[in-house]
Amino acid sequence: MMTTWLIVAVAMLKAPSLATLPRLCYSGSDLSPDGLVAEASAIVRVIALDSTRSAANNDVLRGRRVRFRVAEVLRGSDVPSEISIPGILTPHDDYNSGSVPYRDVRFSGQGGSCYAFEYRRGAEYLFLLIRATETNIVWTGGEWTPYWANLRPTNEQIRGDDDAWLRWVRSRLALGR
Repeated sequence: MMTTWLIVAVAMLKAPSLATLPRLCYSGSDLSPDGLVAEASAIVRVIALDSTRSAANNDVLRGRRVRFRVAEVLRGSDVPSEISIPGILTPHDDYNSGSVPYRDVRFSGQGGSCYAFEYRRGAEYLFLLIRATETNIVWTGGEWTPYWANLRPTNEQIRGDDDAWLRWVRSRLALGR
């Protein structure tokens, strides 16, 4: 019995910490929905246009990216008219099934990847962005990224102007949060 505990203790000491395991998906972001809005450098409505391949081929999806047109900037400056991020196009919608304010990422981000990488061409999304230089995530391959708070709703599909998540985020912005 003592030998088992000793082996477990030594293994725990030699095991890498969560900070050294960047690809490990855990609910490490303790940001509330209000915290997400407050921390985002830019918040934009975007429309998925098409998929592209990165020549660098060094990002998380082996160069697969989705290009978006920025339809509206709710907060932020210097946001380009188009954003390209790691992702793939799928033929199906992926609306968040939680209640607003969302606390968790939509379904496609709950399968172990830490983030939702699936988008439907022509669909609209609300991105809570930070500059890639503000994070230790180096695989985004662009200036702006919604991939900064794992398992959190930073790139949710929305249903146009009357979407409940969009209304909630707008109300937080109006309050200065």
